[in-house]
Amino acid sequence: MSALLTRGLLIAAVAHLCLARSDVDAALISYQQGVSGYAGTQDSDLVRLSPTANFSADIDLELAGSGSFIRNSLIRFDDVFGNGSGQIPLGTAIASATLILENIAPNPAPSLSLHRVLVDWDEATVTWNNFGSTPGGASGIDYSAVSTNTLTTGVLGPQSVDVSADVQLWANGASNFGWYILGQGAAINGYASSEHGTLEFRPELVIEFVPEPSSMALCAIAAMTMAAGYRRGRRKRFG
Repeated sequence: MSALLTRGLLIAAVAHLCLARSDVDAALISYQQGVSGYAGTQDSDLVRLSPTANFSADIDLELAGSGSFIRNSLIRFDDVFGNGSGQIPLGTAIASATLILENIAPNPAPSLSLHRVLVDWDEATVTWNNFGSTPGGASGIDYSAVSTNTLTTGVLGPQSVDVSADVQLWANGASNFGWYILGQGAAINGYASSEHGTLEFRPELVIEFVPEPSSMALCAIAAMTMAAGYRRGRRKRFG
């Protein structure tokens, strides 16, 4: 078998491998307080009728919104992106991201909207009065005016919310300040917080991503390099 034919077959093999890798490069990682050593979940309620109180030690996030009776919630997962163990490198392509909240006290109410937070906050000190630029936060200034998605109410058990677009923004380098959940209706829906005693009830962020975002580029470079060598070989042989 000639050297040129051998090189051509090798190029074809590399191209096939690159295409095959595109189907298997997905990985799944989960972040949940107290599981596998993760301790980065931050969450708390903001209550209009208790404007200076901090609720970060509560075991649930209680959401409602009717007249002056407004209870919203903040939630964030820290230390998700980086180069450390259990982190996702910045620049990674996010295939999907799901926020899972356990409804432990369901009541009939409209769906709750999640909004990407635009300002920093501290779980240990945040209150209705000190969050954002105005008490309770301002839409379009302290949190995105566009809802990321909605959270189901009135159903006992885990509720999943697609948050892929926001997580991709954070993977691209935007600041991760978490989400603001706006309460709706007169009845409270309670979702387990990161302080809940049952680990599996605590908020969970599940991310599917491509662990080697440059692998396809490397394959392409390898194939192009081999092709260049192949062309040089042809010129030398037939030029």
